[in-house]
Amino acid sequence: MIEDVLVQVDKFYYPVDFIVLDTEPIAREPNHVPIILGKPFLATTNALINCRNGVMQLTFGNMTLELNIFHLCKRHPNQDEDEQEKVCLIDTLIEEHVE
Repeated sequence: MIEDVLVQVDKFYYPVDFIVLDTEPIAREPNHVPIILGKPFLATTNALINCRNGVMQLTFGNMTLELNIFHLCKRHPNQDEDEQEKVCLIDTLIEEHVE
């Protein structure tokens, strides 16, 4: 396990622990590194998810960031239907808020 890796979401940095899995590289996206952020990350970020309007609120100290989680998933044209149902929240967060 790798501990206390800083993950940036917009202007906030959160320490996250990772378990590294041996996976095959994804050829269609050169810089694509999938990561799974689960309940520990949501707890660290004090995430509040409003399922009715699809807004996830992350806090850092007294600052707040709101993300519309309904618009965060992108579908790749070559994915089958099962893969399209997976939420790819992290890919979009990285693209929209890290750079």
